[in-house]
Amino acid sequence: MDFHSVILIFIGFVTEGSASESLVVSLKGTTVLPCTGTDYKGIAADQQHFRWTSGSQLVAQWSQGQFTAGPGYNGRVQFTKEGIKDGNFFVTISPVEYNDRGLYDCFTEFEHLAAVTLEVLGEFL
Repeated sequence: MDFHSVILIFIGFVTEGSASESLVVSLKGTTVLPCTGTDYKGIAADQQHFRWTSGSQLVAQWSQGQFTAGPGYNGRVQFTKEGIKDGNFFVTISPVEYNDRGLYDCFTEFEHLAAVTLEVLGEFL
């Protein structure tokens, strides 16, 4: 089995108004953390604010037209500005590291939109 390929398993359900999913990805692979805010469609990207956290650690943030990657994610986390105006606050992590496993939360200024649990599979030497 090639541990550099991406394995994604989506198990989605809705709780308390926010989406919750589980993802499984291979070590050194690529994963997309999904987060959609339908109430934010049509708002200019430069007027949007969202952030992804893992525990108390910042993973990624978009605010006032500026993207910031959190410590440990610099150079490994990306998003598409075009998606923001459609209410898509997805972020991509690549390459995935073993320490990336855990719970991720997506927030706007006013609400929690998604919770994603990430599991990492691979050779841990």
